[in-house]
Amino acid sequence: FPVTIIGEKENKLVLMIYTTDDCPECAYMKQKVFKDKEVAPYLNRHFIIIEKNIHTDNLPDGFEYYGIPTMFFIDTKGNKKETLIGSRRAQVFRKEIQRIRESKR
Repeated sequence: FPVTIIGEKENKLVLMIYTTDDCPECAYMKQKVFKDKEVAPYLNRHFIIIEKNIHTDNLPDGFEYYGIPTMFFIDTKGNKKETLIGSRRAQVFRKEIQRIRESKR
C-alpha cells in the first residue's frame, strides 16, 4: 500500500471507500457527509481518502466487501484497522472517525 508511506509522513490514516457509480448511499457519503462542515476539516486533517469503484478498479487483496459503500481504515503500516459498511449521517460519522483515529494510532 504505497499511500501508507504518505500517511506515515503526515501522521494520517487511510480511509479507502469502495463504491459504484449507481450507489445512492455512496453518493450520499461522498457528496454530503464527506463535505459536511464538521466532517470535512477532520477528514482532511487526519485521513487520506482513496476511492475504489468495485466495477472498474483493481481491488487490493485482503479487503473483501459485502455491501457498498464499504470504508476501510488502514494504518501507516498497511494494516486494516476497522471496516464500516453502509452510509451514516454526518454527526454519527464524525464521531466514528474520531473514535477510530484516537483508538488506532
